Amino acid sequence: MKKKELFAGVLIGSVLTGAGVFAAQYVAVENPFSVQLNGQDAWIEGYNINDNTYFKLRDIADLLGGFSVGFENNTIKITNGDAYKQSEGNNILDSFSADEKKKINIFFSNFSEAFMTDFDADNVDINDMADFAYIHNFVNNRDNVFAEKIENPYYKNMCMGISEDTFDYTIQKYFGISVPHKTSVHQLSNGQYQGWIFDDGKLFRGAASGESYDIFSVVTELYDLNNGYYKAKLSTYHLPLDTMSSVYYAYDNNTALNDPDCEYWYPSDAIIKASQFNGDDVWQLVSIHKI
Repeated sequence: MKKKELFAGVLIGSVLTGAGVFAAQYVAVENPFSVQLNGQDAWIEGYNINDNTYFKLRDIADLLGGFSVGFENNTIKITNGDAYKQSEGNNILDSFSADEKKKINIFFSNFSEAFMTDFDADNVDINDMADFAYIHNFVNNRDNVFAEKIENPYYKNMCMGISEDTFDYTIQKYFGISVPHKTSVHQLSNGQYQGWIFDDGKLFRGAASGESYDIFSVVTELYDLNNGYYKAKLSTYHLPLDTMSSVYYAYDNNTALNDPDCEYWYPSDAIIKASQFNGDDVWQLVSIHKI
């Protein structure tokens, strides 16, 4: 079986470049030699053929790191793990027009104003998504949110809410994912419930007040990862209450730092992807992490 795997995979493009009869003259045996990585014993499956040792490329990638191996459309694809580091010398944000810079600043400000500082599309929490959908619409599309008295085992009386359709639309637009609705909530140790519940086509949470959303983000660097994804570096600022204006979204980092109204809060790293939503070119968030 190992011989079949070898000739089906590893030796394509090397031993099997000759005729089939010629290739059949070679006999593969398990590698009889020990392998060390930086002086330490390492186990990796290998083969010895005609006094030459061969290893599977994917196994080498797993052992050494720094690159990955895939297979797509009859092509072996090797991705250099240092590709992003090599591209850091080319900050493509410099090639953006003023309108494009403003657009991407507005995109990221949607997350900062909703207090989203830590997100990964591979580990999504329904409560975080509902928080974002509600706050985003409260700030930008207030007709999409509501306060309503409800009766259920978790919450009673006045709750804030958002419709299932608004939730789905918002999450699809800004993250490009679908998040199943859940009915559970988190219960605090003091017996108070915290979290969103799904009831009758709506998401509800206990009413709250007093939050200020005068926050915006500025993209300071943007790097093309060459696969439709981009890495961004951000700075987030806070403003005094009621001073928020669309002018701030057009700021670069230097302008924001020198504006006495802007209070620097924190930097972030993010991964985004270029996509389409309802026929429009959009950015969608893959991950963001406050540094």
